[in-house]
Amino acid sequence: MSEYTSIVLKIIMIFVVLFGLIAVVGTAYAIDKEFRKCAGCHKIEKGKKGGMGPNLWGIYGSPAGQVEKYRYSEWLKESGIIWTRETLQAWLSNRKTREEYFGKDVFKTKMMWTGIKKEEDMNAILDYLEKQK
Repeated sequence: MSEYTSIVLKIIMIFVVLFGLIAVVGTAYAIDKEFRKCAGCHKIEKGKKGGMGPNLWGIYGSPAGQVEKYRYSEWLKESGIIWTRETLQAWLSNRKTREEYFGKDVFKTKMMWTGIKKEEDMNAILDYLEKQK
C-alpha cells in the first residue's frame, strides 16, 4: 500500500468516526431535549427516587401506579393500566385525548400535563422510555 493510499484511508476513517460520534451525540441530545419536558417532575435512573413524580426507569410494560416510594392517587393505583406505547401516548397527549382514552376520572391523578403536541417529539419520548429498562 502506498503512503498516499494509507493517508487517504486514515482520513476516511477519521471522518467515519467523527460522523458516528456526531450522530450519536446528536441523537442523545435530541432525546434529552425532549425528555426535559418530563424531567422537571420525573427522573429516569435505575434505583433512584423520583422527583415530584415517580422515577420512570423500567416503566414501559409495567402496571401504572406501582413504582415504589411514590404516593400515587388511588385512581391510578387501581386503574389496571399497563404502560404500553399506546397507553403512554394517550397519557402524554392533550387533556381531551387523555379523557377520551381513560375516562373523566383520569383527572383524579396528580399529574398536571398539557400534552406533547408534535408527533416527532412524542415518538422520541416513547422510543426513549421503551429503552430505559
